[in-house]
Amino acid sequence: MKSWKVEICLGCSLITLLLLRTALRANRIFRNDYADQWLDTTTATTRQRRGPQKRRAAAGTNDAERAMRMKQKRDNILASLYAPNGNLYNTTAEMTALIDHINDYTRCTHDAIPPLRGRATKAVRTDAERARWNPETACRFDPGEHAAKFDNLYTCNIGETQITIPKAPSFVIIGAQKGGTTSMFDHLLDHPNIRPTMNWFLSGQLRHEVHFFDFEWGSLERGNDFKKQSDLFCLAAKSYVEINFDVNTLLKADLYGETMLSFEKTPRYILRPNIAEKMKMTVPWVTRLIAVLRDPVDRAFSEFNMDQQRMLSVMETPQEFDKSVREELMHLQQNGLVRRSYDFSGNNIPEEIVPPGLSLAQEEAIFTKVEPQRPRYIKRGMYAVQLISWAREYSIPDNLLVLNSGNFHFGGEKETFHRVLRHVGLPYHDKQDFDVVHKRSYSFDMLNSTRELLEKFYEPYNARLAGILGKEWEGVWRYVKPAEV
Repeated sequence: MKSWKVEICLGCSLITLLLLRTALRANRIFRNDYADQWLDTTTATTRQRRGPQKRRAAAGTNDAERAMRMKQKRDNILASLYAPNGNLYNTTAEMTALIDHINDYTRCTHDAIPPLRGRATKAVRTDAERARWNPETACRFDPGEHAAKFDNLYTCNIGETQITIPKAPSFVIIGAQKGGTTSMFDHLLDHPNIRPTMNWFLSGQLRHEVHFFDFEWGSLERGNDFKKQSDLFCLAAKSYVEINFDVNTLLKADLYGETMLSFEKTPRYILRPNIAEKMKMTVPWVTRLIAVLRDPVDRAFSEFNMDQQRMLSVMETPQEFDKSVREELMHLQQNGLVRRSYDFSGNNIPEEIVPPGLSLAQEEAIFTKVEPQRPRYIKRGMYAVQLISWAREYSIPDNLLVLNSGNFHFGGEKETFHRVLRHVGLPYHDKQDFDVVHKRSYSFDMLNSTRELLEKFYEPYNARLAGILGKEWEGVWRYVKPAEV
């Protein structure tokens, strides 16, 4: 056999062995000795960053100091979880029994977790048994007479069966894609009172998005035929919490009166008008949401470059982006969101693109119909239309905090970070480094004619956004003219 063939075979074998070793270790952690190994692993990795570009550069901070702090935090957690506490229980036996019950419940929930969480895979979509309600095999947490010791439990009923789950998440980042949500996610993970999603753990800190209310909701509806809608929402809450969040740590922190919050981010949520109502009915305890909005012109260009780089496209040119923009505008024109008289030939840029007389409710109805179509670079930046349904369910800014991503850069990072902490109810955290995640370099600039076309399209939508969010959003992006006084 030729030497290069041998080298390829050896390389493939090595990769296979590494993957097998990772899978076997994950299986041991989640099935055999959950209580100790889970704490050992997660407390050591929760604060790790995902590569050299993510490492802290703060003065006076080094690897040895960080390792010492993580070890101390781990030891404190273990001590608090297993040491008897006379203020809570009269005997150590009661404490041990309750901790064992939490561990057994957690092992059960993790047996049902698919190998990877995130954008629904074939295994997730075809696993009807996982989505179907079966009271005999369902994982159950029943604190019994000790329920009063917990402050953050939610109970509901599926038929005659009472369900008890921890109130997770505490808040949700709903959008927007390419708006800086991954940076926000990473910065929040540095807070000592935050637990990330199971998706993040199982993927080796690579996956951030849950996609429960968009991709996985349908399997619950198809797999169950409940007579009462409340049964569906209760099952959805149970599935959402047990599969996506670290219920073990959250329950034990609640038991000991410690502040420990969880959250998730799925930027696609903001696009779907029906998700706001689903979320409010499924997780009514979630009263804090966050949306991070970016200049829609720059956002569209960023998403196009992300797609091209992921696909290793050889068509990565400014002309290709211009073509995608005009194709999407034609699609919007066919559905009534662009003037019928608009001529797309050449570099024609009319004075007005959006037809007058459409109410936001009419635009929302049209937007709902056309959103799944591709390309979708323009539609994702129509923030005013997307926020209509969310504003109906969640008050702005009391419940839904809308941030301009520009404030998260150029010197405003710390102020914005602390604003988020106050919004979700987290204590002050002295964070110093605010690295940008997924920062991409572009191989070309946007054509001036394409930018002008997009600015002309977004101008009325940005003005409507300011009408929803307040005067601080007037002229927030450079091409929006402030309203005349």
